Amino acid sequence: MKNLIVTRTSYGKIEVLDFAMAFHQDLIHSHDLLKGDANTEKLVQDLSEAAPNLALNVKNASAPSSELWAWAAVGILLQAAAMGIRGVTTYFWKWDKAGVPVPQYGYPCFIIGTVLVMLGVIACGHVIEGITTEHYFTPGTMQPGGVFQSLVRIQRSCTVSGQHFGSFGIYNSDDDLRIRISRLNKPEEQNYR
Repeated sequence: MKNLIVTRTSYGKIEVLDFAMAFHQDLIHSHDLLKGDANTEKLVQDLSEAAPNLALNVKNASAPSSELWAWAAVGILLQAAAMGIRGVTTYFWKWDKAGVPVPQYGYPCFIIGTVLVMLGVIACGHVIEGITTEHYFTPGTMQPGGVFQSLVRIQRSCTVSGQHFGSFGIYNSDDDLRIRISRLNKPEEQNYR
């Protein structure tokens, strides 16, 4: 797959540029990258050759941050309720489990296991955030009269496990002309301490 930028010049000429060419012609830019820097040039070339991340660039492919935070809050409340109900039924109501009283070590083991699972999920999220970097590119300057037409990701035809997939293009929505790219950092760039 490849990110392509389609523009129309003031003369009506249509140009299709790859990511690196569009960056060098100031058709796209990022606030995080300094143009002309050797590291930036290498990064832009690497990003140009990398497969695009569809989950970040296709409209409604991933949930908005507010929805993610809301579901995280629901998950925390459900975990807290599970721990609270289990404690109440074990120590105050003294419910039996299969006709026998619940052993004294049962609830502490349940709490320890639940807390360890939650800490594991938090640690996984922290490591993933620490070893990846998201880059955002927006339309840059155009020559007078030029129009930034669209962003398209081209998938060439391929055969996977005997099933043939034809070529197709995936376009950004008309109101979203940003390119979002997430990539793994090199070992010296990783920050997951």
